[in-house]
This record gives sequence, C-alpha cells and structure tokens, in this order.
Amino acid sequence: MLSGLVANVPKKLRKLLLAAIETAKAIAEIKRDPNARPGSRVKKVIQNELHKSTCQGSAGVDERMGLIGETNFCSRVALNIPNPITGIELQKKLNSIVLRRSQIVHEADLERKVSCHIPACSMVVS
Repeated sequence: MLSGLVANVPKKLRKLLLAAIETAKAIAEIKRDPNARPGSRVKKVIQNELHKSTCQGSAGVDERMGLIGETNFCSRVALNIPNPITGIELQKKLNSIVLRRSQIVHEADLERKVSCHIPACSMVVS
C-alpha cells in the first residue's frame, strides 16, 4: 500500500525533510486514534519549511514547481507567453529581473547607511 502512495509523490517533495519530532507526533496521533488525520500536521510542517526559503530566480521557481510535480516549468511557460521564447531565455530574463531588484534594494540600503546629518556631508551624498 505504501509503495503505491510513494509513487504518487513528486520526486522533489520526497526529498523534503521533516523534523523527527513532528513525524513522531503524527505517528503517536495515529496510534491514539486510528481515525486521526495527521496529514494536517505534516501539511503545516511542509508549509513552514516552504515559507522559510526564498523563491527568487529561476532555480527557486523550478525547485518549488518540482515540489508539486511540475517538470520543465520554465520551458512550458515560455511557450505560452505572447511572444514565445525558449525556456533558457525566460530563465535568463527572470534572473536579470531578480538581480536588478536586488541591486535596487541594496543600493537603497547603502544610501540610508551613508547619509549623515552634517550639512557638508549631505551635499556630497545627495
């Protein structure tokens, strides 16, 4: 029975690690009550793990889509946009957007750190 269930789980999701304590709690729940549904506990643990990591760039998108069983996601999306491009071109565009966004955010951080309240300094920074 279990082998049939495992076959339906996407490969990337099979590699997602769950904390041993959460697994033990789910098993104890089933032992206490055979009608228990520990899936909600496992679902919450998976959601928490997914919320911890970022999904920036094409690698992150591919990783996340792999968790739900989607393969070649960027290639499939690239074919369905108004001006079709290759999956690699789409990945490059996404990565360049993410890079530019990071540059903008970090430059704003630098401006904030460099600013000072001395009038001469303000004229140089501005």
